[in-house]
Amino acid sequence: MTYDEIFRSMCEDQNKCGAQMFGDVDDLAEAFEMMVDSLEFQGLKQGSLAYDALGEYLCRVNWKELAEHLAADYELFQEEETCSAE
Repeated sequence: MTYDEIFRSMCEDQNKCGAQMFGDVDDLAEAFEMMVDSLEFQGLKQGSLAYDALGEYLCRVNWKELAEHLAADYELFQEEETCSAE
C-alpha cells in the first residue's frame, strides 16, 4: 500500500458520519507525519547516515499543505457537516 493510498484511507475514515479522528487539518497533517516517521525510521539506528539523511529529507515535506490538499478533495473540516442516515 502506498502512502497516497494510506492517506486517502485516513481521509475516507474521517469523512464517514460520526468519525472524528482529527479535529482539524493540523491534526491530520501531524498524523500523516507521525505515520511516515514511524514506518520509515523503523530499523534505522539513530545517528546513522541513513537516519540523518531520511530525517533531512522528511523535514522538507510540507505536511500541512499535503493535508490541506487531501482535506479539500474529501471535503473534510467543512463548517456545516451534512450526513444522511441510511
